[in-house]
Amino acid sequence: MDNRSLDVENILDHFDFEKVHAYMRISKWTYRGEGLPSLNEIKGTARMLVEKAIYSEEENYSTGTGGFWVFKYEYGIKLIFAIDTSSNY
Repeated sequence: MDNRSLDVENILDHFDFEKVHAYMRISKWTYRGEGLPSLNEIKGTARMLVEKAIYSEEENYSTGTGGFWVFKYEYGIKLIFAIDTSSNY
């Protein structure tokens, strides 16, 4: 396993997917109108986004879907699940 694959596993291992799933259940969250995603489905979505960022050739990169966001900087990767945001731009 290469270092980037280890980084993917490390990020996912330290993320509280159960907390996200509980929030989704309480808030009646749905994906594409298809009902509550399973825990495995949300883990799969997060994995896809983290891998997309880690293997991107860009030094700084971001991507997201379904409440998940991944940010890649020269110093590391951040995975978040956002329920609200605000900015001035």
